[in-house]
Amino acid sequence: MSFGLLILRLSLGAVFFIHGAQKVLGWWGGRGIEGFIGAVVGMGFPAWMGYLAAYTEFLGGIAIILGLLTRIASLGIV
Repeated sequence: MSFGLLILRLSLGAVFFIHGAQKVLGWWGGRGIEGFIGAVVGMGFPAWMGYLAAYTEFLGGIAIILGLLTRIASLGIV
């Protein structure tokens, strides 16, 4: 049971890390933070919401992978 939960936590954390890295760092074909913020502002949202979304996904994915503050990280991602 605990091994299955470990695999689930690592997989979910990796998905959020990769998706956040596209937004923040531009890895895996992403636009990077400037491109993402431009898209967010273009949709009519304030820039701070874009920064919050991008860094929450990126850092939350890392936290879930490492098992640090997983409940707080999961709440931020949700």
